[in-house]
Amino acid sequence: EPETFDVTVHPLPVVSFYPDTLMGCEPLQVTFTNASTSSVGCEWSFGDGTTASGCGTVSNTYNYAGSYDVGLTVTSSYGCTATTTYTDLIFVEKVAKAAFTYSPTEITVDDTEVEFTNTSLNADSYLWNYGDMTANSTVVDPKHTYPEIGDASYTITLIAYSAAGCNDTTTQIIHIQDIKFVYSGW
Repeated sequence: EPETFDVTVHPLPVVSFYPDTLMGCEPLQVTFTNASTSSVGCEWSFGDGTTASGCGTVSNTYNYAGSYDVGLTVTSSYGCTATTTYTDLIFVEKVAKAAFTYSPTEITVDDTEVEFTNTSLNADSYLWNYGDMTANSTVVDPKHTYPEIGDASYTITLIAYSAAGCNDTTTQIIHIQDIKFVYSGW
């Protein structure tokens, strides 16, 4: 007579998790929440070489720009394991660095046109405020003519914008000098 016996098959855990943010500026801290079924053991891989254990919420700080795969391996109370990895889940962008130079460095009322050279890093759009109540500019390397008023100072502000909002602002003060050079003709 054939033997009969019961076989119990335990299901694999369903692995699920979500981050509190998907993108941001370096350094970016992300908190992940485990939403898996029947998890008693959880191992996280954050894609930047760091790992963590824990089935509650875990955090990781991404120090460098890039796209990161995040994976979670869950072990159920029956010892069954399953893994889910989300490719390019987290995107970290470099922080912009606003910077500029201008020419000439000695500006007189004879010639008040100033040429600005944008030396910003990690930005893709710009906003210039010339400090003289004229319209702002979004030109990368603008030229601007100041009022022909001697002994006047203006604060130039440059905001460098990045796609993920990792913006930076810098200011410099320029001074328009009175005419110092008089040609005497002799």
